[in-house]
Amino acid sequence: MKAKKLIILFCLIALAAPIFVYAAPSYWPIVPCGINRPTAEQIQTGAKLLADSYYQPCNQCTLIQLFKNLIDLVVQGLVPILGTFFFLVGGFMILLGNAKPDFIQKGKSIMWDTAIGIAIILSSYLITNFILKSLAGNSDIATKWNVITCQVSTLKEITDVTFPTVGGGQPGPTPAPASGSIAKAQELISAIGLNSFSSNGDCGSNFNANRNIQDIAGGKFPAVCSPSCSCVTGGSSGNVTVNASLLDGLTKLNKKGIKFTVTSLTTGKHSQNSSHYKGNGVDIVINPSSPSVWIEAKIFLNGLGGQAVCEDKNGQVDADCSPIPSVVDHIHWTR
Repeated sequence: MKAKKLIILFCLIALAAPIFVYAAPSYWPIVPCGINRPTAEQIQTGAKLLADSYYQPCNQCTLIQLFKNLIDLVVQGLVPILGTFFFLVGGFMILLGNAKPDFIQKGKSIMWDTAIGIAIILSSYLITNFILKSLAGNSDIATKWNVITCQVSTLKEITDVTFPTVGGGQPGPTPAPASGSIAKAQELISAIGLNSFSSNGDCGSNFNANRNIQDIAGGKFPAVCSPSCSCVTGGSSGNVTVNASLLDGLTKLNKKGIKFTVTSLTTGKHSQNSSHYKGNGVDIVINPSSPSVWIEAKIFLNGLGGQAVCEDKNGQVDADCSPIPSVVDHIHWTR
């Protein structure tokens, strides 16, 4: 009688397990990139708008995410359903076996084999995670053991290739951004804080101003995107970084007492020949949302050189810097 109660209790727990699985299926959609964005008409008829990262072009990072989604689908989706089914089958065979020892033994065997199968699958999940994170090496910036964090790099960075000098000398080290940009990035972070750099981006969670400035300050080339959100470290040339004069100008703007948030450096969706992709452009949002303060900031930046303009969400210039933020939502400065 005690055994029957334990079996019933176990079956109830197994039936409840899928509830937690389906509460937030992080692995869906399985393919994490290259999905066509629904039109306004499709959204009005019920189409679901996903996170921006699902509409970006596929790259080596999204390939890893696809592999992880498949693993999560098996572990979080299939294992609870099939495991519950076989535990129920085995449990009912034991309950209905009565005086048939073979029937009862078969039910126990099904439950035991199912438990072993689940243990093997979960162990495989942990082993796979260990291998993936081990391969990442020093480039692993993940904060959770079951979350893969990845940044697109060039082939040169992946293989740590060095090249000989023109005169046939010894191979030199992998180049780094100019020391001026590194120092100015560190100075700007110290002045306004990392929280003043946006961690949002329309090319995915790994490509934003916050990540850019940390990379530059750490002696790395930042990710440089394109209008199609194809983001590569250092851009197509491999050596694009943010203009040191631009970073210095932002520090001076802060010293003037004007507070702001940096929303875009070398990432995001801009025009094909945008100054952002050359390291010579920045978008900032002034605090507070007063046109007079925005105009003051614009005039100050223009005095440092280059051109600062108020722009709307489509990149169109608005000379009046108003209204904010319904029309004008940032100042674009090219240096």
